[in-house]
Amino acid sequence: MRKLKLCSLFLFTLVFACSDTIENEEFSIGIEFLNDKLEVDQPVSFKLKSNQNIISYSVSTNSYAANDSGDNNITFSNSVVKSNQSNYGKTVDIIVSFGKIGKNSIYLSVQNERNEILKKEFQVEVSKGTSVKIKSLKIISFKKINETWDPEYSNNDINRLADLKFSLEKTHIGISLFNEILYGNSIWYISEVLENQGNLNWDLSNKDLNINPNFTMTFSLGDVDSNGFTEDLLLAPSFLG
Repeated sequence: MRKLKLCSLFLFTLVFACSDTIENEEFSIGIEFLNDKLEVDQPVSFKLKSNQNIISYSVSTNSYAANDSGDNNITFSNSVVKSNQSNYGKTVDIIVSFGKIGKNSIYLSVQNERNEILKKEFQVEVSKGTSVKIKSLKIISFKKINETWDPEYSNNDINRLADLKFSLEKTHIGISLFNEILYGNSIWYISEVLENQGNLNWDLSNKDLNINPNFTMTFSLGDVDSNGFTEDLLLAPSFLG
């Protein structure tokens, strides 16, 4: 009977010690990629791993949109997904995508059972893969090209011509749960303004505009007034792809 008591005491001490170790264990997270290569405009799968049970999380990637228009009122939101369960265990499978080559970031916020929230950024390098690069864009024609858009100027004044700005949207892969791939459309690039039509050409060779050749791209063109109002020069969106 005495041996039984000693064993019970030893077992209780051991369980208590293990419990205390878990309570004092520092909360940590990491990621493990399941793809051999990380390529632009392609689904990227990774495992979110933790040393403690994950109760909830959110994940986002850096915005790939670029704005050269000079309009600081334009903002781009990142794709964000939040957990829809109450407990995931210590691993979660997640799918993301990256819209530009080079350095990109994954931002994670993870909550454990003690309601501790750990936020961490992981930087990754994304390659060109099968994507194609847009190096330039030239306007061939639009409504009232070479005609008066600003009637306050005379017919001989170059300032009567349209001040041109274009924007591009492209298909993107949304951040998905349960290995679901979700496709959507979002702003990709807003150009600088060519005053008085300029030469109808934009050099985009240093803008890192790479796109999956199977994706759809939407092109919009407008005349920008001094008050910031933009008038559509195409009368409807143009889809390229």
